[in-house]
Amino acid sequence: MQRKIVIKFLSEWQVSSGIGDGYLADNKISRDSNGFPYIPGRAVKGALREGANLLARCEGRDDLKKVSEIIFGTASQDDKVNQAGIIRVGGAHLDEGLTSLLNSIDSDAKQEALKDMISYRSETKLKEDKQVVDGSLRRLECGIPELELEADIEIENNQDLSEKWLDSYLSAVCAAVKSIGGERARGLGKCKITVKGLEQNKVELPEVLKGDVQ
Repeated sequence: MQRKIVIKFLSEWQVSSGIGDGYLADNKISRDSNGFPYIPGRAVKGALREGANLLARCEGRDDLKKVSEIIFGTASQDDKVNQAGIIRVGGAHLDEGLTSLLNSIDSDAKQEALKDMISYRSETKLKEDKQVVDGSLRRLECGIPELELEADIEIENNQDLSEKWLDSYLSAVCAAVKSIGGERARGLGKCKITVKGLEQNKVELPEVLKGDVQ
């Protein structure tokens, strides 16, 4: 099963590249091979896993815990008991139409368009007495609000989980994700994630999971 999710940012956001330029920003956002803002697949998958874990904590819904382990796998200190998940998540990029348009214009116009997708945010650390810690000033490169990125999702076939049910579950997982990236405690990364082209429908539980519901 292949789907595409859309991440729409509601605030500035920062998914770090791990490097700075020593001039404009101490920490730059991740960029793809075209130089456009993007989110690595591991970060997108991590956000979806957080959403799945949130659903799995619903009281009386052991079925959601079970299906999250099937889809995202398990993580234990004992590698012998871990199981791999059945989901593959690609990086989140600008949609193909916008990417093609930006690649079709001259380099100067392209750079100006990219500048419009970027903002900068200065931050400091405070002591307990609310005084600024010396040398703590840093500048972050951020993506702007309202920017939309798309990521491809692939879920392996599973005889116990119908495609219709998986669509419903994936929509719920996406809806549970409210933010992504770094500096979320400072208000960055607020977002809305949806499954592209998918209508919301009520779906019955697969038979394999019904016995787990209390």
